[in-house]
Amino acid sequence: MAAEMSDLVGQRVAGYPIEKLMGKGSYSHAYRATSSSTPLAVKLLREDLRADAALNGAISSGWDAARAVTHANLVMTFSAGVDPAHGAYALEEIVEGKSLRQFILEGSKVAWRDCTILAEQIFAALQSLHAAGKCHGDIWPSNVLITQDQDLKLEGAGGLTMLDRLPAEVLHGPGIGYLAPEVIQGSAPGAATDIYGAGACLYFIMAGRDPFPGDKTDAIAQAAMERKPSALSACRDDVPPEAEEFISRLMAKDPTQRYASIAAAAADLANLKNGKGMAPLAG
Repeated sequence: MAAEMSDLVGQRVAGYPIEKLMGKGSYSHAYRATSSSTPLAVKLLREDLRADAALNGAISSGWDAARAVTHANLVMTFSAGVDPAHGAYALEEIVEGKSLRQFILEGSKVAWRDCTILAEQIFAALQSLHAAGKCHGDIWPSNVLITQDQDLKLEGAGGLTMLDRLPAEVLHGPGIGYLAPEVIQGSAPGAATDIYGAGACLYFIMAGRDPFPGDKTDAIAQAAMERKPSALSACRDDVPPEAEEFISRLMAKDPTQRYASIAAAAADLANLKNGKGMAPLAG
């Protein structure tokens, strides 16, 4: 199990005093910090990962590289670096709202037509990253934020994308069930893995549960590599067959069997919303 981040309240990271812990991700924790102008979110690498200087440098570089991409559906990153005392950090905007994980697990049931609206926003954020030659690398429901206005923002872009492969400590994080099989097996995150992660989030929205439930990360990872998630129609009785097929395409085990791009996925989603059939997969 990952070590808990020590209590940082009152300490300074990159010059900003920490107020409180806001949330825990697959490899980082988020804190609220005091600023003279506007409140900031300070994202820090988990305490058990901070001793690895190369890992700290790679993750802060990934956060910094993604910072150049701005979009209404991406959480804005102001700066990133390595704090001498606390390791890799990123300073981000505060998003008032809750994570997609909180939203669904608190009992919200989302109809497919409303799920498509959330999907469009996820796809738009990813298209902006991919068009700039970047990827997100860590898409799972805790990194999908829903604002008080019911808009959606992706958080955490780029942190894992400078790594040739994910370290074991990250692969044992809580987001393991949303990583594409090829990443679990040692490949670096890329556009195809973002497509998989987006599909896994849509599955979570519709099923109301993780694609591969469980409390043992090794078993979850094995299931993600070898099994298909339970049919959505087994989770609820109002899932259209085309929704099941669409999400299955996004979550194909073999990356060559997924959509060739987020743009292609977005185009098929538009077809579904307009009552048209899905296009044949390229190749």
